[in-house]
Order: sequence, then C-alpha cells, then structure tokens
Amino acid sequence: MADYCVRVATLQDADALVRHRVGMFTDMGVRLDVASHDAAFRTWCRGNGIGSIALNATERGRSMYEELGYQLAPSPMMFLGL
Repeated sequence: MADYCVRVATLQDADALVRHRVGMFTDMGVRLDVASHDAAFRTWCRGNGIGSIALNATERGRSMYEELGYQLAPSPMMFLGL
C-alpha cells in the first residue's frame, strides 16, 4: 500500500485543484457556470489582498473574458518556460 502525505495546498496546486473540481461537477452533470466561478474567484482574491487578476486568453476564449469585464492590455504578458 502506498504511503500518503497530507499537506496544506499552495498556489502551485491551484491548477490541479481547479481541474479536479470542474471535472467532479461536470461528471455529475452540473453545468459549468463560468460567471459564478469567476465571481467566487474574485471574492477570494479580494479577501486575500489580491488587487488585480492577469491572464492570457486564447483567441477563442477572449470574448468570454471580455463579457466578464476583463480588458485586453496594451502589452501582453510574456513568459519563459524552462
């Protein structure tokens, strides 16, 4: 039997946790309500002292984020993958 170690989640775990939760609800037939998820995320950010949110949207996803109030920045973020 495998040994498991329980630890407090960190920001590095956020992607896996979100995918798990979204998958869990969609597997149960619950429709993904992007606006509700976004509102909850904004509330959490405000409560944790985060004053702005930045993201990189695909061409296909950009209109959805614009409908939620996100604005296209004049200089897109850049990252270096290592």
